[in-house]
Amino acid sequence: MIPIAYILGFLILGWVISPLFKRGGLIYEVHGQAEDLEDKKLRVYGNIKDLEFDYAMGRLSEKDFQDIRGQFTREASKVVARLEELQKHDLDTLIEADLKRVNHEPVVEVEKNEKYCIECGHKNPAKAKFCAACGEKFEEV
Repeated sequence: MIPIAYILGFLILGWVISPLFKRGGLIYEVHGQAEDLEDKKLRVYGNIKDLEFDYAMGRLSEKDFQDIRGQFTREASKVVARLEELQKHDLDTLIEADLKRVNHEPVVEVEKNEKYCIECGHKNPAKAKFCAACGEKFEEV
């Protein structure tokens, strides 16, 4: 009888905290975006490393190398800036906002009036469905 109570207790606990980690929750939004941006940062750094190798092997001209490296560097700086912005979020505030959303209470001061594109880093209005700079479609929250 005791093991059934433990199992039932864990199931109820999982059910209670599951809304915090759903795809539409603020916690997922922040950490999911951070993971995506971290992956993108690693890809851009890898691209820069490959580009430098190609230049060292003589496969690229000086002008092409500088142009492409400048593009990758700008992209990396946008991704790093967005990552730093996401890391400023106060986790307690996000949890409170998620709980209010689950309870259908109005959320104040947590939702921003802007969102950033994970592809190009461009700042867009919160209600935008596509990035104004690159046309990337935003996920529905």
